[in-house]
Amino acid sequence: MPEAERWLADLLESQDPDPGASGRQGPEEVGPEELLALAHRHRLAPALARRLEAPPEALTASLHHTAARGLAGEQVLARAADALDGAGIPWVVIKGG
Repeated sequence: MPEAERWLADLLESQDPDPGASGRQGPEEVGPEELLALAHRHRLAPALARRLEAPPEALTASLHHTAARGLAGEQVLARAADALDGAGIPWVVIKGG
């Protein structure tokens, strides 16, 4: 696992609410943009946001957007489920990657 990814995992696993208190810093070559990209790629953005005292606006906006998309998807699924159930058509949801 690359150093930046290991640091992110260690930060999220830490029980210390103040990650800087331990004196351990992230890899010097990892900037905020790369850290956010790593968190998104590994689907850890919500966990990262909870660990940061003041999450960057880009992270907060991304989390709000993701939540809104999820709620909209649930609404579409509920309407489809009602229509299929009403017609007596069996159905199943399969989530793609």
